Amino acid sequence: MHAKVEKLHTANAELEDVFEGSFDALMIRHPTGIVEKVNSVCEKNYQLPVTEIVGQHVKDLEKNGVFSPSVSLQVIENKKPIELFQKTKSGRYLHVRARPLFNEKGSLIKVVAYSRDLTELIRLKKKI
Repeated sequence: MHAKVEKLHTANAELEDVFEGSFDALMIRHPTGIVEKVNSVCEKNYQLPVTEIVGQHVKDLEKNGVFSPSVSLQVIENKKPIELFQKTKSGRYLHVRARPLFNEKGSLIKVVAYSRDLTELIRLKKKI
């Protein structure tokens, strides 16, 4: 039993490293729209500390202009992957992909979003 727990602990630590080491912003939301987990890239993209993102409802983040539109609300409503562009309060442009995660009974259990900052690419394109 101890070996199994240790193996799970190691696997969890490795996944945390992957999550935090991503070049993309990663955000995990509960099916109700509450943000459960983000990586530190979200701080850069949204110009907010992680502590001000986690625990917030995506409707409130959208209403406060942190980002627009909310891809998570669309995924929760449609139960399908969605891809779109967001603009943040700080003027950043993000390409966002979000997908639903379902349990074995087919119930929505999480929404996972991946955001890539395209701000510099868009600025360079405008200069050309």
